[in-house]
Amino acid sequence: MNNTTGTDETKMAPAKRNLVMGMAWGLALEDLLLFSKSLRRVVPSADVVLFAKDPTPQAQKLAAEQRIQLLPLNSCYFGLCKSAAKRVRKESLKRIRNYIGLKLVRGLLKLAYPLLRIGYTSKECRELRREINKLVIHTYSNRLLEYLDFLKHQGELYEKVMLTDVRDVCFQADPFERIPANQLWMFQEHGSATLGTETHNRRWVEATFGRKVLRRIAHQPIICAGITIGGFQNVLGYLEGMEPEVIRRAPVYIPDQGIHNAMVYTGAFDHLHPVIVKNGDGPVLTVGMMKDEELVLDPAGRLVDPAGRPYPVIHQYDRHPRLMAAFKKMAG
Repeated sequence: MNNTTGTDETKMAPAKRNLVMGMAWGLALEDLLLFSKSLRRVVPSADVVLFAKDPTPQAQKLAAEQRIQLLPLNSCYFGLCKSAAKRVRKESLKRIRNYIGLKLVRGLLKLAYPLLRIGYTSKECRELRREINKLVIHTYSNRLLEYLDFLKHQGELYEKVMLTDVRDVCFQADPFERIPANQLWMFQEHGSATLGTETHNRRWVEATFGRKVLRRIAHQPIICAGITIGGFQNVLGYLEGMEPEVIRRAPVYIPDQGIHNAMVYTGAFDHLHPVIVKNGDGPVLTVGMMKDEELVLDPAGRLVDPAGRPYPVIHQYDRHPRLMAAFKKMAG
């Protein structure tokens, strides 16, 4: 007689992990050091994936030590050119030439599409058009497509996902702890500026969605596109929603933040249960626009809230020399 119960026969599925994803291109080693060491101190079990361009041997060694997976950042020269190159005539000409050439490729592809349909399936043609379109998207927007391609087949592994900047982000506690696995959390920037009153954000929204949409959402506070955290399916849905908008506009100077804000405030992500968090009320504190006297450090050098609790994630700390000194001291 077999006394083995059904529970004994059924193997327990492994617990899902959390994932941190970012882009690391042109980073100083000390910036990656602070990001990685502070992250590993508070969430040692999370998986970390960074899309990197030409990482130095020192950065590769650090990534291996901190159990960070480095994946190639695929984009063209146009997108990967540093902003400083805009002020160098030779580099600016390269950017212009490359952009025009790639736009020409897109135009020719559109004309050739009926011929491509003869030898390829509809799915193959869509994939080809997508890869060509990705070439003229600025790296800071293209990273969203890299994240999406990676996550599409990872649903069995991860419970929650954090999409984050790297250079100016430091961790003080677990960023996932307060966030339900069925929501999508987005974080406002500091201050009273709105999408209609702040010059850059107003220009980005108008350039991507037009004046009608800008007027509709001009009164809304600015949401920072640098950090988004949520359940796996919620983050996947967010990236799937962003993809066609990013590809369609192929922005030159317009970052993804304009698209990010416009889609949030027009309800495009409502099915993903978005939670828009006021700066300082959630796990992320964006300090770039904060005054130095608003930043309170505890005896251990951690940035804390009015109740004395460390904020889990500090964003844009590099705008404050006092914070940089304190955090780098903690990182060793």
